[in-house]
Amino acid sequence: MQESQQTDRYSLYGFEMREPDLRRRPEDRKTHNVKQLWQRSHEIVNLSLRGLKQTQIAELLEITPQTVSNILNSDLGMQKLSGMRKTRDEEAIHVSERIADLTEKALDVYNKIFDLAVPNVVTEQEQKAANTVMLELSGHRAATRIESRSMSTTATLEEIEEFKRRGIAAAKESGMIVVVEDEGKGKNGGSNGKVGQALHGTLGLGGTNIDNSDDVKLDKPKQKPKGDPTTINTQIDQILNNLKLKKEL
Repeated sequence: MQESQQTDRYSLYGFEMREPDLRRRPEDRKTHNVKQLWQRSHEIVNLSLRGLKQTQIAELLEITPQTVSNILNSDLGMQKLSGMRKTRDEEAIHVSERIADLTEKALDVYNKIFDLAVPNVVTEQEQKAANTVMLELSGHRAATRIESRSMSTTATLEEIEEFKRRGIAAAKESGMIVVVEDEGKGKNGGSNGKVGQALHGTLGLGGTNIDNSDDVKLDKPKQKPKGDPTTINTQIDQILNNLKLKKEL
């Protein structure tokens, strides 16, 4: 009798074992063995039964992890936890038996659908209930495969510049214009006076000025550009290419 109690006492958190847990040495075990379970002690056991770690229980109840360990590893704590696990196992078995009964009834509904040639012999509600039991509760849903893919790539400086140019061209075609403030020189030291005048005369954009700095802002135009969009885009590309050549020189 004493050996049986010792086996239950030193099993891992109250689980039933056919032999003593050799991972633990009872003679070297020195822990505080509580004499009574208080309200907080019952709460610690309940949270442990739900699957929370000792550190999580300590943080939730604002106590130290050592206090949680003392409660769970005590004789009273392990006996209570073992009894609660036994009750939960019995409830799980009972629920599984009821699900098995419902599965049989769901199969009877399918048999009526396939075997009988009488139309509308099964209502839509019965069929939905049978599908729920078979696919969700019983776990007989067909296996599904979830696949995800990711791809990474690198781009050269020329490709990035091409992406920018195509984006600016698409913005212009959609009715947006490139607006850059005209204040002397841009960040790269380029002159913007001639460029602003050239685009001003070509597009008829009023006070809109464009320089060769790196700051490019997209904004809705107050006035739509005049003339053929294809011709305008071609002229803008020529001006930008000239600016790029001047920068390189």
